[in-house]
Amino acid sequence: MNADERRILLAIQHVPWEGPHRILEAWLTVPEMTREARRALGDAGAAALPAQAEAAEADLIARTTPGLRAFADLVRANRASH
Repeated sequence: MNADERRILLAIQHVPWEGPHRILEAWLTVPEMTREARRALGDAGAAALPAQAEAAEADLIARTTPGLRAFADLVRANRASH
């Protein structure tokens, strides 16, 4: 495989300022997304989403970190073998 045929893999490390609640807050700045959230959850439910995401962040990170680390290890091993 030559350099032009290789696929590039972008791995992004979690950083605290890009936690689920920050992503959700950004998502809710899009008018269509806000309407969809309100339609699905009602005004109170949509308004509660950022706090719920922030509350779930530590558990989400703890549960996904092992898989992301395993993936990073696989990528490193694959790079080393090429």
